[in-house]
Amino acid sequence: MELSEWCGQWTFFKSINSTLPIEEVEGDFDALCQSLAPKDCPKVVRDKGSVRYFLPTHLKVGPLVGNTRKRALELGHPLDGKQRSASHVTTANMIVVDIDGVSGDEFKGYLRALKDGGLAFLAYSSFSHCNPEKSGVRSRVIIPVDTPLDSATYSSAAGGLAAAYFGGQVDKSGAVLCQQQGVWATNPAWDQKAFRLFFRGNVASYEQLMAANPAPQRAVREKVQNPFAAACEPVVFNEQRISDALRWIDPNPYKTWVDTALYLKAAYGDESYGMWLQWTNTAPEKITEGNTDQYAPQTVWDSLDPFLPSEAGAGALFAAARDAAAVAAQRAAKTQNWCHRSQDAAGYLMAYHNRFLHENFEVCACP
Repeated sequence: MELSEWCGQWTFFKSINSTLPIEEVEGDFDALCQSLAPKDCPKVVRDKGSVRYFLPTHLKVGPLVGNTRKRALELGHPLDGKQRSASHVTTANMIVVDIDGVSGDEFKGYLRALKDGGLAFLAYSSFSHCNPEKSGVRSRVIIPVDTPLDSATYSSAAGGLAAAYFGGQVDKSGAVLCQQQGVWATNPAWDQKAFRLFFRGNVASYEQLMAANPAPQRAVREKVQNPFAAACEPVVFNEQRISDALRWIDPNPYKTWVDTALYLKAAYGDESYGMWLQWTNTAPEKITEGNTDQYAPQTVWDSLDPFLPSEAGAGALFAAARDAAAVAAQRAAKTQNWCHRSQDAAGYLMAYHNRFLHENFEVCACP
């Protein structure tokens, strides 16, 4: 598709924590560039919370969810409307890529690859670019696409784009259609290094992006490499069962934190948010104190659009807990040093993964 034929849609929100739209826009590539990153200068603010955010899609009217619905109930407002959530997005004719912390040469290489591929793009520095506490180039890159993408196809096409042009070095949250993104903005302390770049090439082909997505092949490899893949269990919201599983999953790694939310939301929906939040708060304070702005639990939770069936979400959650407990039990079985935690591990496996326990351990060795 020629760039002159392309038309996109995007929706603005007042700030990063806002879920209700303030403006829906439609326009060509020039209008997109001027709307998200005006050519005169970025928005210069000290507080990131005052920056406008956007979704690369319009929204549809539907039942409000989460805290937005709760507030509407409290205020006596309608419980249907447009909201930033996985259930309210429509389709996108662009993909937003978030680059966090790559070197300058790497970033130049990414843009060179897009140009060599003849793809149009808008790239601009994100608010934290040149923050002395954060290394590398931090940028947002927007690529027009020739096909309307729903949540599932957006995620797949974004994966193909990342693999083909960015070496896979992008923020994975950008593959979620309902993940909000900031406009061109900067802190006054480093506004001189803010940048805005664009290239008037062609519109990216959805079919080529899908062909470049390595996810299907990777999923096959992972299935072969994991001989103890979780059997999908009937999905029943058993609070005790879930709580016992979460005790064995470490909330400290960011990826584990998000993956666990994805599994829970896929399996049990918003009903499980409270349990995820409670588990989140078991991390050390130095970890949880960073859960603000776009990393605030409610924001992260609302941004997730699970692609897993409910059974697979529950299976992945319980498999992660099972494998962590197995590590503790295996260590004790080798050393015959059955501390309190390893005894708990054996008890957990016996209660919920008895067959796995018998197939992989000498049960008589457990105290």
